[in-house]
Amino acid sequence: MTLFRTTAEAALDEPESAATVQRSLGARMAVSLTRRLAAGDPLRFEREEDVPEALAMTLPVNTRQSFVDDAEVMALTTLFIPWTARAEPKQLFLPREFIRLVHARWSPQDTMRLLAPLREHYHPKVQAPRQEGPSRKSPCPCGSGEKYKRCCGKTA
Repeated sequence: MTLFRTTAEAALDEPESAATVQRSLGARMAVSLTRRLAAGDPLRFEREEDVPEALAMTLPVNTRQSFVDDAEVMALTTLFIPWTARAEPKQLFLPREFIRLVHARWSPQDTMRLLAPLREHYHPKVQAPRQEGPSRKSPCPCGSGEKYKRCCGKTA
């Protein structure tokens, strides 16, 4: 909680610094997302400095990242609050052409990946307690070579 609080306070106290982090992250995301585009494509960015300000600021607030069980990601997203709160609605959307070029199809596995931390958080898996002694299908401890259920376990 300290990391989250510290980051949130920094975002609110120093919105310019938070915007710098957001722009840098967005620029790195844009370079990474457009690497597979053909050289010379106007939306392919070789360097972070080439990414337009509007795109670099919008990309981080449009990520698929789940922050339920990742405190660092949750803290990082708090840096985007000042910019997001002041942004015009049209600034929150990625350009249609950019989405068309870098869009990855959504699959049920993507949904399950995002929901898994929530499921584990609210419904943690509980290990059933192990039974004392041999199990029914294990070899009998008397040394007969039979399964426990057919030997000493018959009478148990």
